[in-house]
Amino acid sequence: MSGLTPLEKAGNLFGVTRDIGMGLCALGQVLSIVDMERLDDATLTGLGCLLETIGGQLLETSHHGSEIASTPPG
Repeated sequence: MSGLTPLEKAGNLFGVTRDIGMGLCALGQVLSIVDMERLDDATLTGLGCLLETIGGQLLETSHHGSEIASTPPG
């Protein structure tokens, strides 16, 4: 991404953020219809790891966006 302008980099980050949001929405839809009584501990642990990974990626994307925003034009 080194040849991109800050605006193009920000646009790419918005795309990543959109994808993360879509993933969270899909996970929410699945969890809203699943029978929680039938989930075992391994499944719940897996869901926790998935949420941690998604959250970590969102934080990383946000941090990267902050760095782009603080880069002076030129």
